[in-house]
Amino acid sequence: MRRLLPSLLCLCLLTGCSGQPETVQEWDDAPPLAQTETAAAELLHITVEQAEISLARLQEQSYTVPVQVKLTKNPGIVAAEWGLQVDTRCRFTVEEGEDFHTYTSCDAESGCLWAAWLSSGETFTDTGTLLTVQVTLPADAQTGDSFAVSYAAVSPTGKPHVWLADTDLAYGAVWEDGGITVTDS
Repeated sequence: MRRLLPSLLCLCLLTGCSGQPETVQEWDDAPPLAQTETAAAELLHITVEQAEISLARLQEQSYTVPVQVKLTKNPGIVAAEWGLQVDTRCRFTVEEGEDFHTYTSCDAESGCLWAAWLSSGETFTDTGTLLTVQVTLPADAQTGDSFAVSYAAVSPTGKPHVWLADTDLAYGAVWEDGGITVTDS
C-alpha cells in the first residue's frame, strides 16, 4: 500500500481527481505564474540545459541529444507538478531522475511534457537532475539551427504548475529555459 500511495497521488495531480473545477490562486494584480525578484529569493530555481552539439556528433548520435532539467536551488520539496515545452519540430522521450517517482504525460503535437513526481522519501533538499529529456532533432537539422526546450508553468489544459514544500505550496518558481544549438565544430 505504501508503494501505491505515491502513484495514486501523482495520478491525481496529473488528472485532477477531486471532481471539482480547478481554481488558480490570484496574487494582487500580478500574474500568478510570473517570475519575480521576490520569487527568486524565496523559491526554487529550475534550469533547463542549453546544449551545443556539432553537426557531425549529432549525426553520430542519430540526431538525439540529452537535455537535463536541474534544480539549482531547492528550499525543500516533497512533490511537484510542472512541464516542459519542446520545439514541435522534435520528438522526445523522458528518463526520470534517481530521487523521484516521475509520471509524465506528453502531447506530441504541441510539444508539451507535463510531469508529476514525489520524493522517494523525506523532504528532498538536494539540487541536481530532475529528469533528462532525450530530444531527437529533425534529420534536416543544420549548423546554426536552434531548438528550444522551455519550462512550462501551465499545462496544455490550463493547469498551473505547483511545487509542494514541507509546509507550504509554492505557486511559482524561477527558471532558465534551454534547448539545443547545432554548431559546426
